Amino acid sequence: MMLKRKLVLRQIKEITLIIGILFLPINQNINHWFFALFMILSFVEFFIRRENFHNLRAVGKLFFLSCAIFFFLRVIFFFHSSNMDISQKELIRALPFLLYPLCILTLWTKKGNYKLFERRIFWSLTAGCLISAAICWSNVLINMEANPIPAQRFFGWKKSGTYLTSILDLHPPYLGMMLFASIVFLFNQATSNEKSDRLQKILYGTTILVLLIFLFNITARNSLLFLSFLGFVYFIYKRYWKLVFLSLIAVISAVILIINHPSQYYRLKLYHMLGLSQEDAQTDKRFKRLNASYKVFQQNPIYGVGLGIDTELKVKEYNATGDKVAAVERYNSHNQFFEYLAAYGIIGGMVFIVAFLILIFILLKLRFEFLLILVLNIILASFTESIFERALGIQYYSVIFSLVLLKIIYSRTRFNSEWCN
Repeated sequence: MMLKRKLVLRQIKEITLIIGILFLPINQNINHWFFALFMILSFVEFFIRRENFHNLRAVGKLFFLSCAIFFFLRVIFFFHSSNMDISQKELIRALPFLLYPLCILTLWTKKGNYKLFERRIFWSLTAGCLISAAICWSNVLINMEANPIPAQRFFGWKKSGTYLTSILDLHPPYLGMMLFASIVFLFNQATSNEKSDRLQKILYGTTILVLLIFLFNITARNSLLFLSFLGFVYFIYKRYWKLVFLSLIAVISAVILIINHPSQYYRLKLYHMLGLSQEDAQTDKRFKRLNASYKVFQQNPIYGVGLGIDTELKVKEYNATGDKVAAVERYNSHNQFFEYLAAYGIIGGMVFIVAFLILIFILLKLRFEFLLILVLNIILASFTESIFERALGIQYYSVIFSLVLLKIIYSRTRFNSEWCN
């Protein structure tokens, strides 16, 4: 009877987690409720099941050095702030770094199947991305005007990027990371499952195409460019010449759209702002704005100026350089490394670098290629986004990292895990 109750509890926990993942790219409020329910159920079980402590010991160092450290960094610097309210909010926002891995590890069972669990997670994420695409495009079609000006046309600047995702209240780069993960997952399923028939492969291909178009439409440039690079390298390496040809057709089609579309949105985002043209005035200013964060870092290079005051000092630097837009909008660094340098000094910067170096080393050592690709995409996103300054970025990284830990535990019979004991 007790065993049956545990099984039911585990099923309920997994369902709440999967629903939370489903709403990750759709609605932050709903996914927070389901993640909260999942954590409450898991946290109670964590302390009454011996295996949970045994598993945590097996991956404890990696858990602390590459995930929980980001939470404890905010704990250590909690009082090094000019605004306790901001410190408290940042600390609460960082809780997934600590709690998600602990709770997801409780889903481990001796007879469990990691591959099946991973597929459920990413099928749920894929479904969420498809729903988000349907919501965004439906909103565009409903609000499409008759005889519109170029900006109002489909794929115009008011129907793309931040405008497109505004109905979801999601920033495109974060949604782009989840679209990237879904596309890589679907491709992996299509190529690794030998039992897939022709119809299944057509469905995989169609779904990938829809998500690719949506990724292009929201102009999540980091994910889009990394996916393009990754695809070409993989197709050439595997000699999938048909896919190389189709990829070239897709790129050519995108270029034609960028050149000939009445709205200059894509020319601006994917050409001028990347510095590929001679028009310096239209180049993306976020890299120039890093100088403001660097100057704030120089004011207290050892342990930073503290949370709250770092934003105020950046605004002063923006005003000093005449960047009124950045000052009014109170832009963050748009780079997670510089964000940590400004707030936590060289200590925060080193924590960020070391944490990811350790994680990459482990993923390479254990040959977890799929998860490695997702982590590399997160790192690339951190060059142009302060991914750990938004709840969605923290949640997404914490989920991916939790899967790394869970896979290590399920793989202990095949790998020597002395490096994390």
